[in-house]
Amino acid sequence: MQRFLIERLALLLPNLLGISIIVFLLVRAIPGDPAVLMVGDLGTPEDIAYFRQQWGLDRPLVEQYLRFLSHVGRGDFGRSILTQSPVIHELVPRIQATVLLAATAIVIAITLGVLAGIAAALRPYSLVDHGTMILALTGVSTPIFWTGLVLMLIFSVRLQWLPPGGYGTPWHLLMPAFTLALFAAGVIARQARSSLLEVLGSDYVRTAKAKGLAERQVVSRHALRNALIPVITVAGLQFGQMLGGSILTETVFSWPGIGSYLIQGLLGRDYPAVQAAVLVGATWFALVNLLVDLLYGFIDPRIHYA
Repeated sequence: MQRFLIERLALLLPNLLGISIIVFLLVRAIPGDPAVLMVGDLGTPEDIAYFRQQWGLDRPLVEQYLRFLSHVGRGDFGRSILTQSPVIHELVPRIQATVLLAATAIVIAITLGVLAGIAAALRPYSLVDHGTMILALTGVSTPIFWTGLVLMLIFSVRLQWLPPGGYGTPWHLLMPAFTLALFAAGVIARQARSSLLEVLGSDYVRTAKAKGLAERQVVSRHALRNALIPVITVAGLQFGQMLGGSILTETVFSWPGIGSYLIQGLLGRDYPAVQAAVLVGATWFALVNLLVDLLYGFIDPRIHYA
C-alpha cells in the first residue's frame, strides 16, 4: 500500500501543474480587465498602466505564469486584487467553511441514500421500491439552486424556523447541507439499490439463507459489505464534486466558502483568488479519490494494492 500511495501522490503533481496552466490561461481569457475595474470609470490611461505595472499584468504571459508557479511552490498564492490581502489568509477560513458544509452534506447523503437503497432492494418492484426511486430521481433531477430557494421559502419565510443565510451556528448549516446532500443522496440510493440487488442474487447469499440465517443477518453480515464497494466509489465522487455544487449553494445561502470566494473573484477579475480557489478544488478532488481507493482495502480484505 505504501508504494501505491507514493505513486498516486507522484501523479498528483503533474495533474495539478496541467490544471494550473489551464486555469491561468482561462481566467485571463475572460472579458474584462482587472485594472479597468479597480481604477474605475474616472481613471486615466496612466492610472490603468500604473496599476497593470504594479501587479505585473503588463508582463508576458509566460513570465506571469512562471512567477505565479514559483510563488505557489512556496505556499504563496499572491495578493487579492480586490482586497489587497494575501489570498492564503482569505482562503483558509473559507476552506474550513466549505469542508464543514461538504462533510455534513455527504454524511446526510450517505445516510439517506444507503437506507433508501436498502429499503428498495429488500422489496424490489414494490410500492416502497418505486416510491424510493421516484424520490431519488427527483433529487438527482432538481437543480441545486432551486432546491435551496424552495427550502428557504418554506423554512425561513413561511415557518421562520431557520435563518435564510449566513454562517456561525448549526442552524445556519442545516439548509445548505440538505440542499447540497439531496442530489448526492439520490445518486447513492440508486447505486445502493442496484449493488445490493446484485449481491442478494449471488450464490453465497442463497447459501446463507439456506443455513437458516435471518434476513437481517444475511444483509448486514454478508450482502451489505460487498455491496458497499461501488457505493463508496459513488459517494467519494459525489464528495469530490460537492465543491462544484457548493458554488451555487454558498451563493444562495451566503455561505462564506470557496464557492462564493470563486464567484467573487470571477466577477472582480481577481486572478490570484480564482487561481487559488481552482487549485484547492482540484487538490481536494484528487485527495478524495485517493482516500476512496484506500478505503477499498479496509472494506474488502481481498483487494490488494500492487
